[in-house]
Amino acid sequence: MSDLHMSQNDGEDFRPGTELGNYRIVSKIGSGGMGDVYLAEDEKLNRRVALKFLSRQFVTDSTFKERFLREARAAASLSHPNIITVHEVNEFKGRPFIAMEYVESESLKEYIKDKSLAFDKIFDIASQVCRALSEAHEKGLVHRDIKPSNILIDAQGRIKIVDFGLVHAVGETTLSGAGSTMGTISYMSPEQVTGGDISGSSDLFSLGVVLYEMVTGVRPFQGDYEASVIYSIVNETPKAITELRDDVPPHLIDTIDKLLKKNPEERFENASDVVSALKEEGHFELDSTRELDIKISNKNIRIGYLLLAVVIAISAIIYIIGDQKATDMAMGSKKIAVLPFENLGDPSHQYFADGITDEITARLATIQGLKVVSRTSAMRFKDSDQSISSIGKELKVDYLLIGTIRWEQYEESLRVRIIPQLIKVEDDTHIWAGRYFHTLTDIFSVQIDIAENVAKTLNIVMHESGQDALKEIPTHNIEAYDYYLRGNDYFHRSWDHDDILIATQMYQKAVELDPEFSLAHAMLSRGHESLFWEGYDRTEERCGKAREAASRALELQPALPEAHLAMGYIYYHCDMVYGRAIQAFAMVIQKLPNQADAYSSLGAVQRRQGQFEEAINNFKKSFELDPLSNLKAFDIGLTLGLIRNYDEARVYLEKAGALAPDWPLPCIYKAWLDIFSNGDAEKAKIELSKSAHRVDMSRSQYYWWLLRLVEPNLGKILEKTQPGTDAVAFYLHQARIYRLLEQYETEKQFADSALILLAQKENGAGFDARYHSQLSMAYGALRQKDSALYHGQMALELLPTSKDAFDALFLVVNMAEILVIFEEYDVAVERLEHLLTIPGFVSRPYLKIDPLWKPLENHPRFKIIISESE
Repeated sequence: MSDLHMSQNDGEDFRPGTELGNYRIVSKIGSGGMGDVYLAEDEKLNRRVALKFLSRQFVTDSTFKERFLREARAAASLSHPNIITVHEVNEFKGRPFIAMEYVESESLKEYIKDKSLAFDKIFDIASQVCRALSEAHEKGLVHRDIKPSNILIDAQGRIKIVDFGLVHAVGETTLSGAGSTMGTISYMSPEQVTGGDISGSSDLFSLGVVLYEMVTGVRPFQGDYEASVIYSIVNETPKAITELRDDVPPHLIDTIDKLLKKNPEERFENASDVVSALKEEGHFELDSTRELDIKISNKNIRIGYLLLAVVIAISAIIYIIGDQKATDMAMGSKKIAVLPFENLGDPSHQYFADGITDEITARLATIQGLKVVSRTSAMRFKDSDQSISSIGKELKVDYLLIGTIRWEQYEESLRVRIIPQLIKVEDDTHIWAGRYFHTLTDIFSVQIDIAENVAKTLNIVMHESGQDALKEIPTHNIEAYDYYLRGNDYFHRSWDHDDILIATQMYQKAVELDPEFSLAHAMLSRGHESLFWEGYDRTEERCGKAREAASRALELQPALPEAHLAMGYIYYHCDMVYGRAIQAFAMVIQKLPNQADAYSSLGAVQRRQGQFEEAINNFKKSFELDPLSNLKAFDIGLTLGLIRNYDEARVYLEKAGALAPDWPLPCIYKAWLDIFSNGDAEKAKIELSKSAHRVDMSRSQYYWWLLRLVEPNLGKILEKTQPGTDAVAFYLHQARIYRLLEQYETEKQFADSALILLAQKENGAGFDARYHSQLSMAYGALRQKDSALYHGQMALELLPTSKDAFDALFLVVNMAEILVIFEEYDVAVERLEHLLTIPGFVSRPYLKIDPLWKPLENHPRFKIIISESE
């Protein structure tokens, strides 16, 4: 233990700028009975830390000092996203201190002050605290001072618990002296205040006190003196929660009551059971209104709104799952596509021509009785030389709307010249044409008039509600509208980071120019949510921005379909609240039966719920409306493969490949089908070779995983793979191959590289299951068993197959691989057996040939499962 030099008296506060080894004091954060806490710069690692020095009054007790150091070191062994990390335990001139993670946050004590929390927020806080307690209790550490001031909340809503291990030592010294305050006593368990045996159950009792206070605003055990508080804790039953608040879900009340049992044996067995109890009825999802910040105090009104929402949801879902014939009747038999209007002006105005095309498509899509092909398919014919009849046949439509557009200076104003033409595909006749020459401020009237003339020409009678939707004006600020169109241009280009980011910036500018531009708010939400979902910014802050924008759009226009679509993506991608996501997408389809993305999004949610047949049905509806979308064809093929319908899956993967010849995934998954169905590695290799001349698959992680099955020479695999967009996945792949080659030192080098990159993502990734799974793989390659199994299990807890029947499958496979590395063969086989009982990417033929499972070949149960037929 080094004795760090400091040029000041031991008993004084450390002044800002004071050097303490590699630490430089910035300011004093606070003091307590146990010691003083300072904010400091770790100049060696260029990070801010909190330094906690033990109070001098305890330093003189050698027994206590040694106990403090021992338990502080034990706390340093904890590694959990909800526990403040201890970086170092050290001394200065015999005075112990801890260097730990510094988090900009406020305590739960301040957070709940004069504030009524929504039940979903209470559940979120409780579940995070329970995860931290579960980790500590498994390692034999009891906190002993769970209270609001020891629970920190950062700006993203993440929980951090402080003082693990330290309070254990202090609490054993004295109950009523320094280090024991009135607030601390109020949260203690009966066994603590009476000097009984302490276990993890004591922390759960304290958590019950915290939850009681969060729900009711008061503590369950009170008194004017410590003695009276202690008497209350040991002997009295708290006032019933229903006497203090009448809208608390019954299971939350039951959970708190059980936590506050006097007898430890009557409480929950562990912290994980607390989370399960809170989740039991899912009431938090029903009561969550944070996206609109709605607070309804009258219980009857709240129930009335809830019933109304349920009725709407049921009606919408009935509409969706109704038989295809009824759907076709509702949408009509006439089908149209709007081809990209040709830009006759400056090439820089192309975004405007494309934007107007999209806007006209959107207005036509509001017309009940008309099927409108999605922009994705229509845009494929931009600058196409194909004939009208061949385009019409390829899109399977009855009519095409084509046109030209020119944006030009005319006298003192900018004007737009638009010439649309409606063509009947069957005989290539022009059945309507228009000529418009208007200022930009009249652009909406032009769009409306074009849509109305199309409907009139096709003898489609619009209902009053349809006419209202058709004639809505999104904004009266033409500059804001221009930014909105520019945003759409970038948003639809690709899912690359820069395109999404620029689109988001354009939408932000639009809403700044017109704060009441609800459609722009909805698309701003889509931009933020896409940055989160695509992995570019996996933080709650990004989801918060998406939620704020969608909520604003709904506030401005409660019935706006695009706003409900945006909110649906938030429920799906950010919150993983699938019931509400389905409800939102259903509302969109009710308003816009031509919205292909709403059908595909609905299918994607249902796939994660394990409702595979329903998902396939909605994917097919989406593909009908967007018949040239390679993504939508691929979704159908992928999902059919999951339920092991390999023959039909291949049909749709063929379509996806034909629509996007340079896209590697269809041919990769067709090769996977050969593996899954009969373990035919040679046939899979031939499938891959068919596309090798036009598709670079070397950067696709899906190809990396497949290579070890089709390429017997493992050394060649390293030559055939290149870093892609996910460098961590690439390093882990390389480490895996070197492990199979038994080159373990090189394996560790690549795993260490992956670990360095993952450390850079640590801030904000604590609740990302894939992040923990990758950490698990890295630690596994480094042969750090405890860390590998911990993060692997954390991934499965954050995203179990019961919550996500799609992505969670990969996490289970990763965990099985980790178990094999550490020769935990029984548990590994158990994981694989489970995967064979559910839809997914594991089959018996596959298990026979993947070298990952070679160590299991002599395991009795593994022999049985690979010998059985599918």
